[in-house]
Amino acid sequence: MSMLAIPGTFRRFRGSIPGCGRSRSLHRVATTGAVLVAGFVLGVSSALSADEPETVVAVVTDMPAEESVVEPIAGVESVLADESEPAPTMIESFVESVERTAAPSSGRTRSEGPGRVTRWIGGADYLLLRPSFSNSTAMLTNTRSGGLVGFTPVTSSLNAVNYDFGYSGGVRGFLGYQATPDHVFRFTYMNFYAQATSVGLARGNWAGGNGTIVIGPYNTGADTPGESINSTASVGLNVYDLEWARRIDVATDCGRSPAWDAAAGAGIRFLDSRVSSYVFNNVLTAGFPDLAVTTSRNFWGVGPRVAGQVRRYVGPERRWSGFASVGGSLLVGGVSNTDTRLTLDADQTFESQTVGGTIVIPNVDVSLGGSWQIRPRTSLSFGWMLMYFGNLGYAETVTTTATPTGTPVTSVPLTNSSLSLDGFFFRLAHSF
Repeated sequence: MSMLAIPGTFRRFRGSIPGCGRSRSLHRVATTGAVLVAGFVLGVSSALSADEPETVVAVVTDMPAEESVVEPIAGVESVLADESEPAPTMIESFVESVERTAAPSSGRTRSEGPGRVTRWIGGADYLLLRPSFSNSTAMLTNTRSGGLVGFTPVTSSLNAVNYDFGYSGGVRGFLGYQATPDHVFRFTYMNFYAQATSVGLARGNWAGGNGTIVIGPYNTGADTPGESINSTASVGLNVYDLEWARRIDVATDCGRSPAWDAAAGAGIRFLDSRVSSYVFNNVLTAGFPDLAVTTSRNFWGVGPRVAGQVRRYVGPERRWSGFASVGGSLLVGGVSNTDTRLTLDADQTFESQTVGGTIVIPNVDVSLGGSWQIRPRTSLSFGWMLMYFGNLGYAETVTTTATPTGTPVTSVPLTNSSLSLDGFFFRLAHSF
């Protein structure tokens, strides 16, 4: 999931827009003109009132009420000034206050103070995600009913028993450095793990046309009443992102923060994943041992990543906003598939097979959510997200080859399986 332009990442004062659509040259001309006019007016006023008592004048800077500062600009010495330095003249103080008030915003918030442009940012997400595979079949059940006509059952149905992962918790955190008000470099780490278990139980008289048998992966099965297959699948992900992002203002009104903004980013993504399964086949038929079968697919890959986001602000102070983001990666790396089979008897026969190679994993992230700016530097975000990884898992294809007629069997070929994660995220972000 992209975390571009989240509140607390790009810091910008909500009541001011840098330059307000004006160039720096126009700003310099306007400031110079204002200073000259002000000097002329004050000079005339001083000449006309030379015999009158001097009046203290003050300028209130454009700041919130709790931070407003009143600055004397008359030719009097401040009690807080250094005695070695003379107090500024009326013209000098007025020019300074005009330049400070008219200068374009630097992009800092009101609480940052002068000279504060760069800043560290950080945040953490709690993820509640549900994994699913394009081929999520754990086992098949074949149910017969109505008896037999010759050797053929009256009715027969083949049904898939899929893994149902449900929602599992995960974490994600990020740390970034805001080089300018609109540019940030960020490192993000995500960790997620989930598992699911499916159970199939043989019952009834399947051979006589009334009963259910279970067909499991890798030549496992349960066809005698009471026999079972217990299959557990798990998925673990470690995702690392290193990216640069830039904020873009959209639909800006002079004197107010934008109602819309957008962000774009680019970087690299590293993925370390493991998709595995453990199958236990409890066999009651004399002369046939119980079986334990394991599979594991490990992938390590890296590739370029791009992302974009658009955000809409609402409310008079722009404290609430909604956003949509999308990101994509193309990961290239090595994959290793390892399968094992162990007979749980006195012989303890063990078989193992490992194959591997290089594959390409397409990856897409999508998120929709909202944010609440609690404080100028702190925000809460929440929403829905989807992550897709192609070819990240694999599964065995089960068919109904007639050996003998009507008997379902497990086929050997393996097929790639894509992984999707969908669910919710809750984020706390803060800038330091």
